[in-house]
Amino acid sequence: MRVPIVMPQLGLTMTEGSVSTWLKKPGEPVAKGEMLFVVSTDKADMEVESLVEGELAQVVVETGQEVPVGTVIAYIERPGDGIAQGAAPALQPAPPVEQSMTEAPAADQSFKPSHRVMERTDAPAASPRAKRLAKELGVDMARVTPSGASGRIVEEDIRRFAESTRVATGPHAYHRQVASGPAGAVETLAQRIIEDRIEPGSLGIYWLAQAGFVFKTPTGRIVYVDPYISDLVERVAGFKRMMACPIKAEEVIADLVVTTHEHPDHLDLDALPVIARNPRTHFAGPAECFKEFEKMGIPDDRHHLLEEGKDLSVAGIRVTGTFADHGELAPGALGVVLELDGIKVYHTGDTAYRPAEFQAAINMQPDILIPCINGAFGNLNSEEAAMLTRDAKPRLAIASHFWMFVEHNGDPGEYLRKCAELAPGVQAIVMKPGERFLFRKG
Repeated sequence: MRVPIVMPQLGLTMTEGSVSTWLKKPGEPVAKGEMLFVVSTDKADMEVESLVEGELAQVVVETGQEVPVGTVIAYIERPGDGIAQGAAPALQPAPPVEQSMTEAPAADQSFKPSHRVMERTDAPAASPRAKRLAKELGVDMARVTPSGASGRIVEEDIRRFAESTRVATGPHAYHRQVASGPAGAVETLAQRIIEDRIEPGSLGIYWLAQAGFVFKTPTGRIVYVDPYISDLVERVAGFKRMMACPIKAEEVIADLVVTTHEHPDHLDLDALPVIARNPRTHFAGPAECFKEFEKMGIPDDRHHLLEEGKDLSVAGIRVTGTFADHGELAPGALGVVLELDGIKVYHTGDTAYRPAEFQAAINMQPDILIPCINGAFGNLNSEEAAMLTRDAKPRLAIASHFWMFVEHNGDPGEYLRKCAELAPGVQAIVMKPGERFLFRKG
């Protein structure tokens, strides 16, 4: 039986409302008492919980759409067939709600307001879409000039402000967030990666330090590249890590882990066996890495050989091996181009500057470039990385492979300065460990 969910009346003067966030997707189970959606008003965001158990069958009203109180906004499917008796047609107001907010809800009511209300009495009035966009772009709404009715901030106001900030601070301005929760809450990077919902046309990017990155797609695919999240290098070579590790191996949940070569700050033999315990996770790397995957006992159908110029399709993710020259230190080293829900990321791995050989990767027209910049052990220095940025013409370039070890050197500030000189049309950034950058292709 389908039970209708209607827009609740959260105050005596409330006549219409909008859902700012659906906390469940169609097809997902809903427990009785579980928070189902968030209703946004000018005074507060109020979470609404379900009073029935079942499955969210249909969302009728999308986020940001204003509808009258009593309008059917969704249906929950319970065991049985058909629509619950008395259900209102989609987008048609149900009979007015006459009971006060202090009365017990009727037995067939499928929602009630949660006690978890986030007051915003000092915040400017804004549309739900504007609030969501401001949060994503890191915009302080107190600084935004409203253009909507009754002094309300609308989505276009946020976009205009963000654009003016970008212009005012130059082509290398950017918006990013570090994993953190509200006061008193604890949120780890691992939780952040899992819980983040990435919108279509976007890509969540998280830096683990050194050459390590995590990518999350709108379809929920999670890819790790060169995660160094232990102290293996100190144990085997005496190089102490200078950057704290933002995630633990046992916290990693990934569809694919890519390693570009066998050096221990790229192929972390202390962390990967722990990550490999999850049967969901696949691994891909060049020949020397492939041998180590076999030694770890990773099943044959979960580890894959990467080769220069060849494509792999793993867990719905396209990976192409690209040229890298790490000399005799790692003659089989590769770079990679990842295609993640239509967004292409070129991670150079460890490599010297070889512009002619880079051309195959450049021809793939990457949206995002991640070059090593440390200028030691045969790697690109800041100026060479900027020259590659100029040639590749990505929309976004992120400096990597610096400051992890005293012995590795690296000057990210110089990389940004050289990019401003050589590739002024590219947004070049430096992240910090545990930080998220939300890239939008459109």
